[in-house]
Amino acid sequence: MPDTKAHILLAAFSALKSDGLPVLSYDRIAEEANLSRQVIRYHFSEPDDLMVALCDHLAGVYRDRLVANVQDLSGPLRIDMFLDFYFGTLEGQIKPEDDQVYDALMSRAAASEPVRTCLRNQ
Repeated sequence: MPDTKAHILLAAFSALKSDGLPVLSYDRIAEEANLSRQVIRYHFSEPDDLMVALCDHLAGVYRDRLVANVQDLSGPLRIDMFLDFYFGTLEGQIKPEDDQVYDALMSRAAASEPVRTCLRNQ
């Protein structure tokens, strides 16, 4: 059920964004997703699996948005576009509001080799 996994990831993103890493739990994600804790555990039996999937999800969002903007540019215009995107000044394209979530992933990476490896590979 890929839609359920995507729904769980969006709920985890929302919970991390609003509450931060110390409050994140299967119960909090289940509440945010309006699903049972058991459904969350079924799809992500290990917390690190959920965090790695969230890391991959965030990287995919960035990749899709950057590729959509950069494909018609070349040379220094690509760098300008990237910087404008990153700093949120690119007209018509909103940078994902994920700073708190990314910070939480970085914090989790300190104690988690799978998350650390995923972030490094992104």
